Amino acid sequence: MPTVSDYTALLSGQYWGGIETTGKGQIVTYSFPTAAPSYDSSVAGFTAATVSSFQAFNSDEQDQARKALAEWSAASGIVFVEVAPGQGDINFQLVNLSTSSYGSPGGIGFYPFGDWDYLTQPTPTTPSANFRSDLDSSGDVFMNSQYASDGTVNYGTLLHEIGHAIGLKHPTETVYSPFATHDQVLSSDDPTRTIMATVGDTSSNSTPHILQLDMDAAAHIYGAAGSGGVYTDSGSGTLAGTAIAWSWNASTNVMTETGTSADETITGTSLGDVITGNGGNDRLFGLNGNDTLTGGSGNDYIDGGPGADIMTGGAGNDTYYVDNSGDQVIEQPNGGYDFVYARGINYTLPANVDSGQVYGSGLTLTGNADGNTLYGDGSGNTQVYGLGGNDYIVTGSGNDVLDGGTGADGMFGGQGNDTYYVDNTGDYMGEDPNAGTDTVHATISFTLPANFENLILDGTDNINATGNSLANVLTGNAGNNVLDGGGGKDTASFVNATGPVNASLATGVATGFGTDTLQNITNLTGSSYGDTLTGNSAANVLDGGAGNDVLDGGSGADIMYGGLGDDTFYVDNSSDIAVENPNEGTDTVIASVSYSLASSYTDNLTLTGTANINATGNSLANVLTGNAGDNVLNGAGGKDTASFANATGPVNANLTTGVATGFGNDTLQAITNLTGSSYGDTLTGNGAVNVLDGGAGNDVLDGGGGADIMYGGLGDDTFYVDNSSDIAVEYANQGTDTVIASVSYSLASSYVENLTLSGTANINATGNGYNNILTGNAGNNVLNGGTGKDTASFANATGPVNANLSTGIATGFGTDTLQNIACITGSAYGDTLIGNSAANVLTGGAGDDILDGGAGSDSLVGGTGNDTYYVDSPNDFVVEQPGEGTDSVFASVSYSLASSYTENLTLTGTANINATGNGYNNVITGNSGNNVLDGGTGVDTFVFGPGFGHDTLKNFTAGNTSPEHDIIAIDHTILSNFAAVMADAQQIGADTVITIDPSNSITLQNVQKTQLVASNFHFT
Repeated sequence: MPTVSDYTALLSGQYWGGIETTGKGQIVTYSFPTAAPSYDSSVAGFTAATVSSFQAFNSDEQDQARKALAEWSAASGIVFVEVAPGQGDINFQLVNLSTSSYGSPGGIGFYPFGDWDYLTQPTPTTPSANFRSDLDSSGDVFMNSQYASDGTVNYGTLLHEIGHAIGLKHPTETVYSPFATHDQVLSSDDPTRTIMATVGDTSSNSTPHILQLDMDAAAHIYGAAGSGGVYTDSGSGTLAGTAIAWSWNASTNVMTETGTSADETITGTSLGDVITGNGGNDRLFGLNGNDTLTGGSGNDYIDGGPGADIMTGGAGNDTYYVDNSGDQVIEQPNGGYDFVYARGINYTLPANVDSGQVYGSGLTLTGNADGNTLYGDGSGNTQVYGLGGNDYIVTGSGNDVLDGGTGADGMFGGQGNDTYYVDNTGDYMGEDPNAGTDTVHATISFTLPANFENLILDGTDNINATGNSLANVLTGNAGNNVLDGGGGKDTASFVNATGPVNASLATGVATGFGTDTLQNITNLTGSSYGDTLTGNSAANVLDGGAGNDVLDGGSGADIMYGGLGDDTFYVDNSSDIAVENPNEGTDTVIASVSYSLASSYTDNLTLTGTANINATGNSLANVLTGNAGDNVLNGAGGKDTASFANATGPVNANLTTGVATGFGNDTLQAITNLTGSSYGDTLTGNGAVNVLDGGAGNDVLDGGGGADIMYGGLGDDTFYVDNSSDIAVEYANQGTDTVIASVSYSLASSYVENLTLSGTANINATGNGYNNILTGNAGNNVLNGGTGKDTASFANATGPVNANLSTGIATGFGTDTLQNIACITGSAYGDTLIGNSAANVLTGGAGDDILDGGAGSDSLVGGTGNDTYYVDSPNDFVVEQPGEGTDSVFASVSYSLASSYTENLTLTGTANINATGNGYNNVITGNSGNNVLDGGTGVDTFVFGPGFGHDTLKNFTAGNTSPEHDIIAIDHTILSNFAAVMADAQQIGADTVITIDPSNSITLQNVQKTQLVASNFHFT
């Protein structure tokens, strides 16, 4: 850093009125805020405590500030104008600097454009790193309230900080300026030469004032000494070193600056300035405030600054800078070639402006109805729209959007992935090689120029897309398109389709989103719907996208991407690749060759044809389905399923042996679960936790030792349960299903109907809401039917059973407890089955059974054997079939055998009740009451013992009327021979009455005494 001896050691390079603009007068506003400005909280180094310590300058401190300003103004052409509190370029404030990161200086003053005096700035990589022209704190002076307890501030410190506020630095330090190097320094920090020294003057009788170096520096920047001034009210004048007239109207708060016909630079203030350049090539800067700037004739440069400014260029080729959405640029027709630079905002060119450029990432620039030249940021992601006219658009790097509008437009995107819009056959564009992946949207038939990758047809017209030598992606519209890839390995895309698409490279036709012709196309991309994409003999890439897609690459070595949805891949080449990512749906490969899912997230693999080929899974829970050949189904990792859903007959699959037969002879490796066919399969698990799904058919499912889940499906299925955590799953109306359990088990959570206990352990069976059949084993069981009309069955008993629903106990095959049981089924032996007061169904089965339904309206089914029924309700129903033995009913109520194949009927008790036979040769016995005994058809025998009462026989067939006549079997102690019968018999009307004694008689209805023969009577 060069050492100098003059004022240049004080020049920071940052001044009011511009960077490095020297020797010209400048208006600078100042104020005394009455409250902390909002921007104080964003001042570098300030804390919340610093901001809250704000104090306003009192009247004495304000006078000191005006006095200090006057010294600087007298030494130069700077004009200080006092404005409303907080609206100045320089704002004087008191804060407690000890609460900041600056320590406890007497004060700090910020340079006009934001850099504060204490720190030297490193050289940044770009000017914007440390330099801003719109910082709210620019030029502000903060005096330390710690040193103003007596109501005054240190005058020397005040002069020093104002020096910083107008652009002077410390004499021995360097500062960064974006446009010049300011590294000159004095040999020492000498307070006798400059008020800008960092140490005070300690010589005797020294009074703080600006010194000669300070005066020279101020005059160098702001013009000749004595041409400035300090104004606390309205004023006017001419800026030093210029012919620029200024006037300040304090009542309207308007600063007016007016130039001449010369080329001039006019810089405004923090107020709303009215600046007029008049003639010449002027440079007008509004700075803060909502300014009105008028260039007049000449090629003017107009920058309103941060406010919402009105800028009018007039005649000439004018350049504008806008940075506020409220900025207005006004140009007249034929007013020259005009250019607008927009900083950090989206912008639309106003009428009569020719060109524009935006600065900042992600911005939008829009032209007008004329033919414009439009530039993007050059590095950001810019959107540029030409609208009308023949526009010329250049965006540079970044992922840009270029849309020329209706004219014949030229568009050049540069680096980045750019998007172009074409709607005119005269549109032209350019891209360099390797300059990103670029896309053209066209509403007309279009051929991609060199170095463009993608072409999308918009609208609904029947237009065509043609590629170039690159690997293009051609996307059709809703019309009938010809998609011609040209050279390269090109893709036809249907991502914009509004429904499923069927596209075939083999036929060259795609339907579903218009009817398109595919030429020179190698790859296909589907829509977000369920598409069918078919390749050809080449190595195709098919991408289904979202939706449940069907992808068939054809005979080549193809790559197929399923995307979201439940996709289906057809594989016919061992080099085909089916690609799925995690959580993209449940996907299936259908393969006619051996295939492995190992490198994919595909879920299921189905083998087709009859060849002996193999299926290998991956780490997911795969479903592997074999074909009619001999397959190896290897699940690899995951909990995998071997499926036989395509089998043409019943299958026997066993995970313990690893073999499945019935649809080829398959080998099962790393398989956890089985799915059967639509026939009656036998599926057997192993010691793992298996899931067995029988499907349709009468299946047998045995999960093995693990805690298994077994799904029966349609049909009458049988489940083998050996683990209390096994689950047998059936749904309503899927058949009559049975669980055979060697552990205690409950049907409560299933729609299974029957539960059979196996083995000899003391285990229990619990039903559900269905009418269950619960079958015990040889142990002591609890058979709990749950709700429903449930049956306890002893069909597996090895001897006769005595089961009683009234006591809830069954013995003979273990000692069982019966709970919530309505019905009983016996064994193949002579059982005794007793009901209760409910309507029971008792089924004896084989053997000579005794069935007593109890008080309810019961159904008693005897089965084979000579069965005995006890009936106590006229609604009891006895069921016997022909040839099932000689069966007897004992009834305490009137009863008929008419609807039964039962042979014998005995009335019990003393009530006057009746007995009716059927077509069999019945033996009917009355009780001691007065009975009506009706044998019906057949050769019936009526049995009478002592004290039988007054009985009536109906439908009695006498001996002389039929060789197959009925028989009266009477105890010999009552009557001992036929003669005795005839002696007691008498004809009473149509009936024959045999009177034994006053208490006992037999009336033969409609039988003549003469018709009786000896063979009608047996004496026992």
